Amino acid sequence: MRTPARTLPIRLPPLPGEALDSWLEATAGRMDTALGDVLLHLGFPVRHRAGNQFRGIPADWTIVLDEQQINTVAHATGTSPETVAALTLAHYDGRALHMNAGGRAVSRHVLWVGAA
Repeated sequence: MRTPARTLPIRLPPLPGEALDSWLEATAGRMDTALGDVLLHLGFPVRHRAGNQFRGIPADWTIVLDEQQINTVAHATGTSPETVAALTLAHYDGRALHMNAGGRAVSRHVLWVGAA
């Protein structure tokens, strides 16, 4: 079992409707550190060498987090697990978008459209 991440020295509440990546980037900026350092602290895989900047970073971390990831982010940021879960695209499943059967990706067969 992974040791829980320590709480961050500066905590920034997410703005209403803000996305997970935007919030963590703002948090990193407020602490004057790189987003990669914050992601590493939270247990997300990050790039360790030059080259493809997206290598090793799962594309789905802004789509959905598992329970352990939600709890780790919530603990480290002083935010509720429900708030952390609402920062991902999974929060909009069935309303603004549809997740695929596995729940780790957005279905590309359903267009994102607003109400007419």
